[in-house]
Amino acid sequence: MKCFKCGGEFVPPKNKTVTLKECPFCHTPIFNDEVVRGLYDFADFLQYIVSIYGKEIYKDKYKLANLIADLYVGEEKIKRVYRRAVLEDAVSSRIYNISLKSSEERRLFYHQLITSFIDENFYEQDFGKQVIDCFAQGISLDLKREIDKLIEKAESGDVEAQVKLGTRYYDGQDANQNYKEAVKWLHKAAEQGNADAQYRLAVCYEYGRGVVVDYKQSATWYQKAAKQGNAEAQNNLGDYYYYFGRGLDKNYKQATVWYRMSAKQGHASAQNNLGDCYYFGRGLDQNYKQAAVWYRKAAEQENANAQNSLGICYYYGRGLTKDYNKAVNWYRKSAEKGNRGAQNNLGLCYEYGHGLVQDYEKAVEWYRKSAEQGSAIAQNNLGNCYFYGRGLVKDYKQAAEWYHKSAKQGNSSAQYNLGRCCYYGHGTVQNYESAVSLFHKAALQGDVAAQRALAICHEKGQGIAQHYGMAAKWYRAAAEQGDTTAQNKLGYYYEIGQGVTQSYENAAKWYQEAAKHNNIEAQYKLGSCFQHGLGVTQDYAKAVIWYLKAAQQGDMNAQCNLAYCYKNGKGVKQNSKEAVKWYQAAAVQNLVMAQYNLGVCYEQGEGIDKDISKAIEWYQKATEQGNLLAKKRLEVLSQK
Repeated sequence: MKCFKCGGEFVPPKNKTVTLKECPFCHTPIFNDEVVRGLYDFADFLQYIVSIYGKEIYKDKYKLANLIADLYVGEEKIKRVYRRAVLEDAVSSRIYNISLKSSEERRLFYHQLITSFIDENFYEQDFGKQVIDCFAQGISLDLKREIDKLIEKAESGDVEAQVKLGTRYYDGQDANQNYKEAVKWLHKAAEQGNADAQYRLAVCYEYGRGVVVDYKQSATWYQKAAKQGNAEAQNNLGDYYYYFGRGLDKNYKQATVWYRMSAKQGHASAQNNLGDCYYFGRGLDQNYKQAAVWYRKAAEQENANAQNSLGICYYYGRGLTKDYNKAVNWYRKSAEKGNRGAQNNLGLCYEYGHGLVQDYEKAVEWYRKSAEQGSAIAQNNLGNCYFYGRGLVKDYKQAAEWYHKSAKQGNSSAQYNLGRCCYYGHGTVQNYESAVSLFHKAALQGDVAAQRALAICHEKGQGIAQHYGMAAKWYRAAAEQGDTTAQNKLGYYYEIGQGVTQSYENAAKWYQEAAKHNNIEAQYKLGSCFQHGLGVTQDYAKAVIWYLKAAQQGDMNAQCNLAYCYKNGKGVKQNSKEAVKWYQAAAVQNLVMAQYNLGVCYEQGEGIDKDISKAIEWYQKATEQGNLLAKKRLEVLSQK
């Protein structure tokens, strides 16, 4: 128990017949006399007792009977009836125990309880039934009479009474929840043209509450209510046109019409939905500015989805000036309401330090909240945190488990990541076949990394029969999406005629695509095409341009070929010193031809001081790699 004044917590006496009257800490009376004196309604009195003792008081008949005797201020006759019901029949305890049973079992139980209570205590049937109903339903005798009057009015055709009664049965407000009874009364009111009843009846048909699910009937009643200006119905009708196509043909344009009507009435969900239509260009022209306008209206009404969407607009600068700080502000508002999309987005901001200080542990915290709500994106992101050890200890097994949860939902990134775990045996048994299966699922969804990985499996015959044609197919799929590794690889396939018909033109085309996006190997390959006139007009100057780009990034083949161009004045002014510089860069990376040519430079003193010992050193390195020209030069020098 907890004192309402000082907040002190204490255990009530174990003696069932003793009622603790005051707080042992501050000696304030446990029961607020002013409150208790006003509780003539027995249901209110019971609620007050439960607020202090908890629902378990229903199982303690002596304690409850004493509390009724000591505190209840109703008529003495009524007080005796309730005490007798508690003590002699343990009504409250039996109702507590039956509360978990089915509705039919509860109905039979109440009937038996009423009968026995009347027989044992010689009460009139109506009064006895009312007493039991008060315990079973938690309502007072006065309220019971009020509901009876409402039923009488509803049966006479009073539409307002029908709506009130249907709503009470639907919500379980002051009466046992009963969807069938709710539908019965709502239907009567709806047929009389009451918009609120039409809307509620549509909901019943949509979710199968009191009736069999019937989307056509649901749509019909939403339309009737919507045409009368019911904002809820207008929004839901928009949903039927936008998302479901249930009971109606899918029609984005019609969806926007109804969303707009509802949104103009201030309906937050409709405002958010209209924002979505503008954002994605569904049913009207895409317009990020208008999307942001409607998202803001809904967000300011505390709509969590709109708050997340407005955060996205700020994050990416869509319809608004890009502002990470404001994005974080809206993400947080939404995330704290439990929106899993916002929780994931806030996690991203923490992971990358966008709009706040980078904090991997906080990122993990928000990813986990979202992932545990089933967000496939967050599950994949949490898997990445485990895989790379960001914000927690690296754990491949946990990474694989989260990837698996996400992959099962069809997330292509997770399918690729789980496939990678299977391929390398990270957190799971290495299995190329499983990797291929996962790569294929992700590749079909357009995941570039998966398309490239699947191409490699076909190329190497890992987990699937080797097939260069299929490898080329998936390299092309990735290449057409701008993957530079795949573009370079496809260029190579065309160059040597592997899996495709040989075509130097196509080889040069794909090398160029990759090269202009800074793929180093493609820059070298494109330089080679220009040097030798393969698929393009021979042009040493262009060859030098591409060799230089790759050479500056450390590509040893480009360095060696660039050295050749400088040494021989091909496409650039002859410069032996530059030639030596690039031969050296490639030679230290163990490129055999660069080692041989650097030996020649030292032997002949081209671009560097003549040094036979240095020449022998580089010839020796090249010879050890099988270069016959270097071996011959060593033999010549050894004879001098």
